[in-house]
Amino acid sequence: MKKTLVALAVAAVAATSANATVVYNQDGTKIGVSGRVALVVSKTKETRTDLYDNGSRFRIDASQELGTGFSALGAAELRFGNKNNEFKDIVLKRLYAGLKHDNVGTLTFGKQLTIGDDVTVADYTYNGFGANTVISSGDKVIRLQSPDLDGLTLEADYVFSGSNKKGEPNADGFVVGAKYETSYDDFGVNLIAAYSQKRIAEHKVDKVESHKLKGLAVGAEVSHGPVAVAFNWANEKGTPSTEAGKLKRDLFEVGAKYQFTDVNSIYGQYYWGNGKLTKADKTTKGKLKGWFVGADHKFAKNVLVYLEGGKSKGEVGLADMSKDGKEKVVHAGLRVLF
Repeated sequence: MKKTLVALAVAAVAATSANATVVYNQDGTKIGVSGRVALVVSKTKETRTDLYDNGSRFRIDASQELGTGFSALGAAELRFGNKNNEFKDIVLKRLYAGLKHDNVGTLTFGKQLTIGDDVTVADYTYNGFGANTVISSGDKVIRLQSPDLDGLTLEADYVFSGSNKKGEPNADGFVVGAKYETSYDDFGVNLIAAYSQKRIAEHKVDKVESHKLKGLAVGAEVSHGPVAVAFNWANEKGTPSTEAGKLKRDLFEVGAKYQFTDVNSIYGQYYWGNGKLTKADKTTKGKLKGWFVGADHKFAKNVLVYLEGGKSKGEVGLADMSKDGKEKVVHAGLRVLF
């Protein structure tokens, strides 16, 4: 029986966490290290060709068995490069700890992802577009995950405000979702849905103005042997800020990948969207459409290169609803996992 592309993708993602190199394992304590060096040469319509960091990281995972099915766990992850992906800063990207029980689930606290990060199943690229409007991470997150229920996982997350000082703008929120993965012979199925709500409070001179921003995203992937196709839909509505006005937008994405040898694959995606931003004095509408294609090659289990590019027109964002924005991009990248 051939492995489905879903299984291969899950194994690739897990290579930097679950398959980390164990450097200590004694008396129920296990410590593993993992990471990657990720570099990319990029050219866009507005910028010259340049070399960037593309998510290089170093990660430590630790666990301690406590008995009766319980264990404590924690992780810390450093990223190399600032928000512009330049070689400048070292950033603490993840830091969390918690408890796990094999039959009950996992509860963690800290700077971590939510289930919203898993939604974009139709994005097979390394630098492309992902249709997602759900809160995907936070600096102060409580994450509660159920155990694996025959392929089904349930999750609820709470994201604390970004500010703990009175008088400063703050935004807290929650995320709920479910994902289901299974396989039938050579067929694989991957389904996911997540909903988030962010409550934003802006402190004015004599009052506090509160508003909400809601996101909903779903994804579905079907694979057969080396071929996979997927679809994503994401919706967002609410008020990002009192100055921005009321927003409503929908994003769509279809993607496909073909693993034609054990070390070579080709992939692509097409995405589109529409949105409306309503202010007191006017309503602005915008549309988005674009595509991305690419190919990758593995020199070894943990070393790969890729070449990809795409083109887009328009922007469905929070503030810029222009129909005239155009972009062309080309990326050539290298990743070394450890």
